[in-house]
Amino acid sequence: DKVRIHLLKAFKSPVPIPYLLYAACKVVLESIQLAWIMLLRAPRPSFILAQNPPSIPVLAWCVAVCLLRRASFLIDFHNFGYTMLAMKLGQGHLLVKISYVYEWVVSRCAVGGFAVTKAMQIWLKENWQVSSVVLYDRPPDRFQETGLSSQRDLFTRLEKEGTLKSLECWTSGTVCSMFVDDNLCKPASRPQIMVSSTSWSPDENFDLLVEALPGIEQQLQKISKKLVIFITGKGPLRSAFESKVAQLSLKQIAVICVWLAVDDYPRLLGSCDFGLSFHTSSSGLDLPMKVVDMFGAGLPVCSASFLALPELVRHGENGMVFDDAKSLLHCMTHCLTSLDSAEERRWRAAVKLFREYGWTQQWRNVALPELTRVS
Repeated sequence: DKVRIHLLKAFKSPVPIPYLLYAACKVVLESIQLAWIMLLRAPRPSFILAQNPPSIPVLAWCVAVCLLRRASFLIDFHNFGYTMLAMKLGQGHLLVKISYVYEWVVSRCAVGGFAVTKAMQIWLKENWQVSSVVLYDRPPDRFQETGLSSQRDLFTRLEKEGTLKSLECWTSGTVCSMFVDDNLCKPASRPQIMVSSTSWSPDENFDLLVEALPGIEQQLQKISKKLVIFITGKGPLRSAFESKVAQLSLKQIAVICVWLAVDDYPRLLGSCDFGLSFHTSSSGLDLPMKVVDMFGAGLPVCSASFLALPELVRHGENGMVFDDAKSLLHCMTHCLTSLDSAEERRWRAAVKLFREYGWTQQWRNVALPELTRVS
């Protein structure tokens, strides 16, 4: 009853327009809405906590409203807007440099806030003289290991929807029965399952997976195993990836790109054996929420390496880390051959330990003291 949600209307151009014009129109429309909501509709706050990114124009409006309404300003740093803009326009673009200065100036106006990693906290202090408290992401409670009955329901539904059509050549019965039989048991011939999620953006290099797949195919042929890789999400680079995979003519591996309902995503994660993450971060200082969700579902993860990653995925402890297609091939092959081994059980124990410290503890021990301090 104490929560009020004010939605902003997104800018949509009726005709294709250049990106810079689109960005300018978006900033104007958002500014009008933010001014109306934050100055007129919402009651006077004791503090404003803004997540970054998005940076423009949100952070500037938060600073202005805090000055006008005598409130404290905090920032929840999840990444940096200027590094994300650089991926689209290039590191040397004038707007990227302006965005950097803008983000630095408005961040200096904050009286505190949160950083999603220790590496980000250090960077903020050393480069922008901004103080923050490390607040790690934790998975929502809906991310859990999925029971076999729920797995059967999920795979039956996906089969009926046609999502699993590419697996029909692997069985003479129902596709669902390959994963969970009528007795609610895992068949001995059950394919191993890996999962990744993506928005198909340039900071996730799925070409590494395309390069590694032929080698993984050879390894699976040696051990007479099959592998299903689910990739959830939608975005501009998906069709190109699917075309590249189709050209490989894989027999032991099925790569299924799918867009799932909100409730089915955690069920799918909890039905898999291992997670895959190709997120490398535009800044190198944030952490992939998809890996946090995978840990919530009990999955060890193979993840692309970048600066802050060891704060979440530790090679050989709760998953494996890769730098290129060759090391990805090694990691995936190692995971596939270590299923049900003592090593895999050790990884899962580490993942379980991660899950035991959830949002409630984070809120009580980290977030609440900081918010109380500035209230």
